Amino acid sequence: MPDNKNRLPAITEHPEELVYRSCYAPFDLREYLHSAETRALIRRLPATQVFYSLKELDAEEMSLLLLHITEEQWTTFLDLDLWDKDEVNTNALLHWESFTAETDDPVARKLLRGTDPELLQLLFRKELQVFPRTEEDEFEEEPPEDRNTFITPDNYYLVVLPEDPEKSRLIYNFIRHLYHLDVEYAQLCLENSRYETSIGLEEKAYQNRCRRTEDLGFQDYFEALDIYSPRSPESELPERDDFEEKDPDDLPVPASGIRDSESIFVEALAILSTQEEIQDLLQEMFLVCNKVISADRLNPGDPDNIQIGIAKTMNGINLGLDIWSKGDLGRAMEGVLRHFLVSFFQIGSGALDRVRKAAYEAVSQQPGSYGEAVLKGLREPYPLYTESQKKDGKIIFSARYFRTGAEIKEVLTLLETLKG
Repeated sequence: MPDNKNRLPAITEHPEELVYRSCYAPFDLREYLHSAETRALIRRLPATQVFYSLKELDAEEMSLLLLHITEEQWTTFLDLDLWDKDEVNTNALLHWESFTAETDDPVARKLLRGTDPELLQLLFRKELQVFPRTEEDEFEEEPPEDRNTFITPDNYYLVVLPEDPEKSRLIYNFIRHLYHLDVEYAQLCLENSRYETSIGLEEKAYQNRCRRTEDLGFQDYFEALDIYSPRSPESELPERDDFEEKDPDDLPVPASGIRDSESIFVEALAILSTQEEIQDLLQEMFLVCNKVISADRLNPGDPDNIQIGIAKTMNGINLGLDIWSKGDLGRAMEGVLRHFLVSFFQIGSGALDRVRKAAYEAVSQQPGSYGEAVLKGLREPYPLYTESQKKDGKIIFSARYFRTGAEIKEVLTLLETLKG
């Protein structure tokens, strides 16, 4: 089996990349495609991780991969990549379905079985006009004169293609190949696209997708919103059922006691990186990140959105953990072992709520000033910390996520001076 460990960066150097490589894209699929023995293992890999790992493949490698995936894996690819909030991206759908016209028939039929029929019907509903034959030489309506059309292989439907030439070509090839694979299924999709509404088809497809993605760890939007519920650092935090009380002297700590990172959470993970607990914590990180991604309504099919979610999650957990532990690494170590990571993210959210409210009580500042930049960052839906630096003789302001309780105190002190 390919060794994926050499793909993982050092945790203190690139913690967000480590989480992405560990939780989302741990597999080097090129290595799996290298031999018949390893190709046979692909169908047993988690579909979500295969999806993010395949982003590195070229078209030829992708075609080879499709020979070895399951229907369920294909369905997951579509669930993750097609949706922008609750709307289907038909261009993305057409891209994925175009693979069916480029593969052998058994593979193409497998991919079709893994595609919800509502998605194909929605594609046809949004992109085509479909007129059935009514008489020997007549169809239900006359097509527009300036549009490309074709008659389906069963000689029953007149299809008006999209104006875009490339999209027109892809849909034309797809429908003809669909008829080649399954005439009755092709007829059903075209007929249903005439009578079903776009809203109805999209809603049904969305509900199917939500049910499956929840099983993958991506919660429904409304359920995921509780990730931002503020929690006081003084409140009693839920404890893990499997937590075993340890003597402080038994907890692993750096021999030097010197912090190697700005992130107390990363330091805790680094200390645990040789312990069994690290795998459980990374899996928990995956679930918390997914909650943030769902609550922010980011498209999980875009790896850039995953990276955004990971950065926000890690900084949010670090902020809450730093506040809760008062910057004490030993207490932070015990905290991540005893309590759930989501609790620390919520402690961080509570602190950010306080600074955002205080920012709205402050008076407006002179345009271009540091005070104006600070208020702009703090008034974001998820408040940001503003830094300034001198570059080429000019003062440049930049915003980033809060990391520590000290930064929260610093900003609250500043806001006191900016009140009207």
